[in-house]
Amino acid sequence: MESGRESNAIANVEDPILSPTWKRLVTFPIVYHDLWALYKQMEASLWTAEEINFKQDAQDLAQPESG
Repeated sequence: MESGRESNAIANVEDPILSPTWKRLVTFPIVYHDLWALYKQMEASLWTAEEINFKQDAQDLAQPESG
């Protein structure tokens, strides 16, 4: 069981992501490399917009629909 002092110490710790400073809103420089690696691993398991070739879509949209 936690004492009152321990629970107060935990309550007074500020999570860096909740910090009001502007630094929390930028990606670089990467501070938490282990979290960045997990993010990149997760990103690799999904498709991203950068992987899609939209050239054919632009040509298809420029032509009127037939039929």
